[in-house]
Amino acid sequence: MLKKAVLLFVWAGILVAVIGFTWYQVSAIFKRSLAAPLIVELLASPTALVPPVSISTAVLVPSPTLQAKTCGQSGVMTILFLARDTANGDWPYGADLIRFVRLDFNNKTIRLIAVPRDLWVETPHLAALNLDHSRLGLVYFRVEQNTTGTAAQVATASTNAVAQAIYDNYGVAADHYIFFEMRYFAEAIDQLGGLDINIPAAISDSAATFSPGEQHLDGNRALYYARMLPAQELTEGWNRMGRQNLILKALIAKLLEPANILKIPGLIQQFREDYITDLSPELITDLACMADKVPQDQINNFQVEPAMIIGEGQDNAMLADTGMVSQFLQEQLAP
Repeated sequence: MLKKAVLLFVWAGILVAVIGFTWYQVSAIFKRSLAAPLIVELLASPTALVPPVSISTAVLVPSPTLQAKTCGQSGVMTILFLARDTANGDWPYGADLIRFVRLDFNNKTIRLIAVPRDLWVETPHLAALNLDHSRLGLVYFRVEQNTTGTAAQVATASTNAVAQAIYDNYGVAADHYIFFEMRYFAEAIDQLGGLDINIPAAISDSAATFSPGEQHLDGNRALYYARMLPAQELTEGWNRMGRQNLILKALIAKLLEPANILKIPGLIQQFREDYITDLSPELITDLACMADKVPQDQINNFQVEPAMIIGEGQDNAMLADTGMVSQFLQEQLAP
């Protein structure tokens, strides 16, 4: 199921492959569900924080011949996926889950790259907010609190700000974006009947305890497990990213059960105001098709590694070696 994880929000394409919905039906569902396209125009950094890192020619392997398209696409596509934490949860608020997805249609490979929300970053484009540094995920919250307009407009501005901060500090930008309200995971999970996961190690805080082993979690427990705050973000935040990945994989496995596939159109309609993407219905269907074309051994997970962290920023944030993170992300996302 891992190769489906990158397509959590492309349910319509799954419908095409599994239960035979027509192209027209799928397109109609998604055209009604898209709240607003994201229009992200990343600006050159006014302080030239990080010049683009030269990618080794060993990373770029040009195709000697024109290759046939896979699922209607060719070349490389990158997607930035953000899930927003609720402001009535625990501090810090903002973008709780940050992932890049790199899809290579020619070579049929997928990379998932996790970026810690607690990276301490410079924010030259937020000078109007008197903000020159921030945790990466907290950038979303800061902009959200200072933006007026519809919910979609606020979410768009906040998502753009996170993308801008990543670009300013690490010199990378995605082709497309997906934003989702994390708090609605719980309700969606309950409607699917809960999740079965194998918890690798015991973990607890003042409000909950999770024992190791196979367990069935309802929506609230699953969301809490994914969002639990470690006692020390700098040393334990890596485990939090792993817990989020476990929940995502279990959610996809549950979603693809035959009884739950039939619930997908209703879920799309129910949560249509809670996610925003610039992916078109046609492109979403192409991505779902891609999931079935990629061999299991060609799906790889990567993340900003502890070795790239050199100390603490403010409030126990992760102070990274900017050059190392920049080179890592640029090489992982290279066309």
